[in-house]
Amino acid sequence: MSINIQWSERLFEHPNLLPVEGPPQEMFIKTPYTQDGVSTCLPRLTRILLQNIPNEHYLLCPIYNNEGGNDWQVGISGTAHVGEELRVTAIRELAEELGLIPMDPNFNLTSMLVETPKITSGTILNINRTFPNQQQQPSGPEINDDNRKIVILIHGTKEDIDNYLRGPITLLNNNDQIVGLMGVPVLPLKLRYLPLYTGEGEGRGRGGKGEGRGKGEGRGKGEGKGEGRGKGEGRGRGGKGEGRGRGGKGEGRGGKGEGRGKGVGGKGAGRGN
Repeated sequence: MSINIQWSERLFEHPNLLPVEGPPQEMFIKTPYTQDGVSTCLPRLTRILLQNIPNEHYLLCPIYNNEGGNDWQVGISGTAHVGEELRVTAIRELAEELGLIPMDPNFNLTSMLVETPKITSGTILNINRTFPNQQQQPSGPEINDDNRKIVILIHGTKEDIDNYLRGPITLLNNNDQIVGLMGVPVLPLKLRYLPLYTGEGEGRGRGGKGEGRGKGEGRGKGEGKGEGRGKGEGRGRGGKGEGRGRGGKGEGRGGKGEGRGKGVGGKGAGRGN
């Protein structure tokens, strides 16, 4: 049985915030103001940054007019203009797509993903470290540099996100056909977009912070015939030969005999955030 979640929607043409409650799949497939649900546009850096936001927080997301059928995007992304510093791109995109300006004059991007020839820089920012944009200006004839992108995730408590959605929102310009904003819970986003994410704790292996430890055992006999078991490395004294097995190595030196050893550094597997 699916557990209902809460999110918020605001179209600029409607003055009131619309609170919504329903199953997570409804938020992704179709909502009252987004007939096409969530956009398929999801930069890789968005997934990486999403891991660093508290589960109980909400994400501020734009609603786009997508050829008559609105959809919403996880966070914002944008393209730098030719010759434009990426930090300046981020500040401009925040004002254009969410109507926000960073409070910190030294605001900078904290993460970078290089996929030659493309470079994507981004950061997460609490909404309490921004203030509302109050001016509009038309965009100029700038040329985009398609190899330099930015990603920004604005997050906060449900109350903080909803308070912003209830107030006046002024986009710097609206070249991207943004018709509204949404406040989306973070945990369903992690469960949907982060591989093997379980929602609690830390794990080991793929999908999280991985650390594996194993014990290795090596045995050598006679003419180099041997057998190794375990994960890691093992060394022993005894027969002249070498033993190999899954995840471990065993070596022996001398005449005839048998050697055993233990080592650290095997494989770690599990789940995590």
